[in-house]
Amino acid sequence: MNSNLKLIDSHCHVHFGEDRRALAQRIKMAQDNHVTKMLCISIDESDRDEVIQLSKSQPSVLAAAAIHPTHDRNKVQSVEYLLDYCCDETLIAVGETGLDYFHVKSESDWQKQRFINHINAAIELNKPLIIHTRDSMSDTLDILESHHAGRCRGIMHCFTGSLEDAKRALDLDFKISFSGIITFNSAKALQEVAKMVPATSMLVETDSPYLAPVPFRGKANQPAYIVHVAEKLAQLRAVSIQSIADQTTQNFYDLFPQVAE
Repeated sequence: MNSNLKLIDSHCHVHFGEDRRALAQRIKMAQDNHVTKMLCISIDESDRDEVIQLSKSQPSVLAAAAIHPTHDRNKVQSVEYLLDYCCDETLIAVGETGLDYFHVKSESDWQKQRFINHINAAIELNKPLIIHTRDSMSDTLDILESHHAGRCRGIMHCFTGSLEDAKRALDLDFKISFSGIITFNSAKALQEVAKMVPATSMLVETDSPYLAPVPFRGKANQPAYIVHVAEKLAQLRAVSIQSIADQTTQNFYDLFPQVAE
């Protein structure tokens, strides 16, 4: 593979797991497989400081933090709390946040209000949002639109929606991030969307340790496997993997110019 290839994993949880030696190996393997940056996401108070410290100690690891929609249920953190929680200069984004009706099983008021508070905090901090949405795309987009999330921009993480959903997010100047799901044979509809999203708006991610791409499906995922997502996206769009790597890297730096190399 081209040694000039440079990829960015726009969403991972590389820190998950107790084995610190394994963490170092995952980061090294990512670097050996053309990953120049990986955005590591904290999901709640339990790992926020860990992600910040990891980013400070590892130049290839970037950090974001928020309260995941499935964590700390029935509690609504205030905007003031989130401003303090997400203000550390190491944190380049507010996320992941959003709505999840798959795990929570209800269109709960507390989820929506917490999501709104995250949006307002991100706007005030001038940091992009990282959006989690599961079985909740319509409500998620409605809230992003009605609360002016285009003012801070962001990423639709692990996108699985329709082309119309993508267009609504694009109208807010959000990036569309594709995961290993696009390599699944069952993801024909999503693969069609991946062909149509504007080149300047696409990103790639692993969401590791989840959603390992083919040929590792069913195994623990890691940032090194982002190359398989990029290869599939290149195949779908009939371009070279170099083109995908260059474009998605440029797109990431468009959203986060402060970390551009």
